[in-house]
Amino acid sequence: MVRPVWKLFNQARRISELEEELSKVKRRVDEVELDWANYLDKFKRIVNRIAKRAEIVENHERQEADELTGDQPAPLSGASPTWARLTPRQRQVQMSILQRRANGGG
Repeated sequence: MVRPVWKLFNQARRISELEEELSKVKRRVDEVELDWANYLDKFKRIVNRIAKRAEIVENHERQEADELTGDQPAPLSGASPTWARLTPRQRQVQMSILQRRANGGG
């Protein structure tokens, strides 16, 4: 079967348009993947900075507690948000309470 020439040209034009659209979509997908990679990298950096700051604060609180109680490790001060708000005297009292609990109440 012989097709008319204008139909062949019409199909070739449609194929060309589809290929062009596919190229555009591929480029856009590549751009979005790059954007997401950048956002993920930024997110990881922010999380790492926050973790480092939390570690510094926790170490500082442990040092303060060690100074108050005489080289005894502080409880997980980073686990309790209220621990950071205690005064040195309140921390000392809290440490003695925790020590009594750890020793079986005596």
